[in-house]
Amino acid sequence: MEDFKNITEIIPILIFLLPGFLTVKMLELWVITKPKDVFDRIVQAFVFTFVNLLCFAFIRGLLEKLFQIQFNHVQFFAIKNLLLMVFCAVAIALATSFEMKNEYFLTLLRKCKITKKTYKPCTWVETFEHVEKYVVVHLNDGRRIYGWPSFYSDDPNERAIFLEDASWMDDQNKLINNPLISILLDENSGIQFVEFIG
Repeated sequence: MEDFKNITEIIPILIFLLPGFLTVKMLELWVITKPKDVFDRIVQAFVFTFVNLLCFAFIRGLLEKLFQIQFNHVQFFAIKNLLLMVFCAVAIALATSFEMKNEYFLTLLRKCKITKKTYKPCTWVETFEHVEKYVVVHLNDGRRIYGWPSFYSDDPNERAIFLEDASWMDDQNKLINNPLISILLDENSGIQFVEFIG
């Protein structure tokens, strides 16, 4: 009976943290990030819960002041409060994923010499995100293929690239395939290195 009482005391805390976990999960779905262990996810959920609460308090104050919409200040788990909290969790996830994809704020910090970091999980992803050029993929067996990298793995250990408008190249750098092909090169293809063509 004592265990049941302890569980019922934990449930409101878990419900209170759900918007933070919702934000974390949406970010994992929308943005390529470094893998995180359970502890890192919990810490991130706590941080996003705090940010969501700030957003919630601000928007709730605006709605009450400007539109006279009344919220329950006694019972946090009232329906209007919960709906607004879910809205804040989604809005924070969208704003964070937008920043992580475009790095506007982080670029400003880099220009101010505050940091050199990026949001990208590895150099492999960073390169394909920022260098939008045709590539020549060199394979371990000496073959080369030219094409546009439409998709690429978010794990540098996987080293997979999907090329469109692609063609194998001969020793004189002439394209062999006509018409051009699409090809998926994965770790079994033996990618040695990728050359970006200006």
